[in-house]
Amino acid sequence: MHRLPEYLLRVLESRRPVVEVLTSLPRILRLLGRIRAKLAEARPDAVLLVDAPDFNVRVARMAHALGIPVYYFIPPKLWAWRSGRVRFLRRHVSRVFSILPFEVDFYRRHDMDVVYPLVALVDRASIDAVRPVPGRLGVMPGSRRKEVESLLPAFSGAADLLLPRFPHLEFHCIRAPHFSEEYL
Repeated sequence: MHRLPEYLLRVLESRRPVVEVLTSLPRILRLLGRIRAKLAEARPDAVLLVDAPDFNVRVARMAHALGIPVYYFIPPKLWAWRSGRVRFLRRHVSRVFSILPFEVDFYRRHDMDVVYPLVALVDRASIDAVRPVPGRLGVMPGSRRKEVESLLPAFSGAADLLLPRFPHLEFHCIRAPHFSEEYL
């Protein structure tokens, strides 16, 4: 059996995200179709988009076309690249919720409604009432299968390293609702 040259293996590995997207494209397109149908049927009061700009700009376009206000948490990093998309966001997104302080000036310069810090919208008294549990660690591997498959083994390995030195630790895995406990 022939083995691929090392440089070719490195090139293929560097293209892995592209390959993953291409193999997922039929599923993504079906999902976008279902989202469009559900938005048209349910007509929600608003849509809140979180991160994932390549996917969410399509959802923003759909919702806007239906007259549904769109809010964006963790918006695309337009200040770093693809700054031309700011016109799209200004037209399709009602308000941006930023997690980076310098984004405020960028979005305001482009006449967009931006909120920072997001914690300004949170009921601080309720948050302050929550008391941490000593020794409890949250394990949050994500909500996408590829994230979980790559992160959970690393988190498990970290737990294996920590437990012998700190036997009082408790690990609580936060799972997305579409993952069963058995799967994790």
